Formats: sequence, structure tokens, C-alpha cells
Amino acid sequence: MIKYIIQETETLQAAKEKLNNLSPEVGLIVVNKSNEYVGTLFHKNENFQLLINTNSEYKIQDLTYLDKGKIDYPYEKFYSQTELYAIGKNIPVCDSNGKVMTILECEKVKCILPVGVLIMAGGRGERMKPLTEETPKPLLTVGGMSLLERLLLHLKQFGIIEITISVHYLAESIFKKIGDGSLLGIKVEYITESSPLGTMGSAAVMSKSKYSDILVLNADLLTDVDLMSFYHYKINSKNADFVIGMIPFKIELPYALLDTDKNNTILSLSEKPEMRFNCNAGIYLFSKSLLSLIPENQYMDAPDFITKALNSGAEIKGFEIREYWRDIGRMEEFNAVNDPLQDNMPQ
Repeated sequence: MIKYIIQETETLQAAKEKLNNLSPEVGLIVVNKSNEYVGTLFHKNENFQLLINTNSEYKIQDLTYLDKGKIDYPYEKFYSQTELYAIGKNIPVCDSNGKVMTILECEKVKCILPVGVLIMAGGRGERMKPLTEETPKPLLTVGGMSLLERLLLHLKQFGIIEITISVHYLAESIFKKIGDGSLLGIKVEYITESSPLGTMGSAAVMSKSKYSDILVLNADLLTDVDLMSFYHYKINSKNADFVIGMIPFKIELPYALLDTDKNNTILSLSEKPEMRFNCNAGIYLFSKSLLSLIPENQYMDAPDFITKALNSGAEIKGFEIREYWRDIGRMEEFNAVNDPLQDNMPQ
């Protein structure tokens, strides 16, 4: 991000040197000493060209004109990639005080989703021992990067720059690795569970979110799911309160299946049938109002939350994930994704 930012007190010569390292359609984000957005400076700026040819020691703050193009945070709406390019190729995202939080590079961002996001990263990873005895499962490495870092960067592709992570087991390791998220160009906050709260218990804290929709994901996922389509599926399903990501799963029986009655009279035969199921993918998008079903600081797993939502009259839809998806919950999955001959993991 630093290559795009320059202080307004810098000289035009310093600005020219930085601009020369960028493509012509990409501008420098000009900030003041408080990191507040001042404007965007492009190489083609006529005032800039005039002054630098007069005296390159003029300051950027001496310019009479800078382009303006920013997005305010929290986001007020969904932005498509076309809408983002209309603002600029690199766009500062500014907080309510006008301070630059991060810079979105449009070629790396598919859209902006106005959702609050919670990642569940507190589990002990019992089925992954001995790997998880000293390393929390979200920090296990796949292709040279931890599962959690991969998930955070995937979320950033959808303009999600403020993320809450719920931690418990070996929490200090996650704090040390991810920190405040600034190295990834995002802002990370943490919920530290004093005792395990299950796969949905800590979500109650998201009632403070600025957004009306909440996205919750398990931290042990390896996926390139299209979250834009996921989001639009809920928005376009007029009565949907809750959308659960689902993965098609099939079982091919190696034998013929006999259908019998109570007297074992054979009614029909299916030769090596294929059975298909829709399985929970560990990705949930729901209306913030449903958080009232989760008691604060009490254990609750996702199936319990879903059941309570159903009993409350909520309409729940399933969104079929067709992109790459892996739940790294067992050693078999972990070994598979680390073997390029067995897996087509996204880079």
C-alpha cells in the first residue's frame, strides 16, 4: 500500500519519482500529516506538469487541483467492479474522520460487499494432532501460507477490509501471526473466548456490526467461493433470512442396492447407485436480527443456531458452492492439499 501513498508536504520531484513507478492510469494517494485523504495525483495533472517544469522543489500542497476519488467506510452499499473502476484503479477507503484505512487495487478486487464478517478460529483441531499440539489449526500451512491468511486475502478480494476473528486455543499464536491485519491491508479485531463457545456462540458480538448482514466462516476452510454470488443469492431471495453454503457430496455404492419390504420381498434393484447429498460448507450469511437467538457468552454450535432460526420462522436457503472448497478437518484433507498431484488448490 505504501507505494501508492505520499504526504502532501513532499516535493513534486518526489511525487514524480513515485509516479514513474506506476502505470499512467494509477495515481498517488495524497494524505496530510494526520493520514487524512487530500486527493489523488496523476502524472497527467496539468498543474503538476506546469509547476514541476518551473521548480521541482514545489510541494504537492502547492498544487491548485487534485483529483478526488474515495470510498467511505463503513460501506453504504454494494459496489460492482465496474463501479469501482469508475472511481479509479486504486481507491482509498476512508473512515468517518477521512483517514485512509487501506487502498483497494481494482484489478485485485471483484466487488465491495457491505457485510460484517466473523471468522471462527477457536477450535482445538483434535483430529489434526500431532500437528495442532503447538500450532492452532488455522495457522497450518498450505502452499507456503497459513489457512487463515489465505482466507483473509480471499475476503479482501470482495472489498472486506474489517474482520473479526474469534479465538481460544493457542490464541497468542494467531495474535502474533496475523496481528492487527495491517500487513495484509486489512483491519483485524479479536474476540477471545475464555472458554469454548462452539462454532457459533461468539457470533453474538456481531450485533454491534454496522451492517445488516453478517457473514460467518470457519477458519479451517480452503476455498475460492464466489462470495459476490453468495451475497446476491440472499439479497435476490426476497424472503431469505439466512443462507448456508452447501457442498454437493456423492457416494457411489460398489454394490447393487436392493429395495425390500418388511418381509424382505425384493421390490426393485438399483445397480451400483450414486447417492447425492448437500453438505454444510461452514459458510453462513444471515440477517443481523437473528443474532438475538444467540445468548451472550454461552456455548452454541452452528446446527443449534440453525435449528433455533428455523423454529423462529426464519426462511433459510442453501447456496451451492461450485468453486474449489476443502474443509481441512482431517489429516487426509491436509495431506491432499499439500500434494499438487492430488489437488487443484487455488493459488
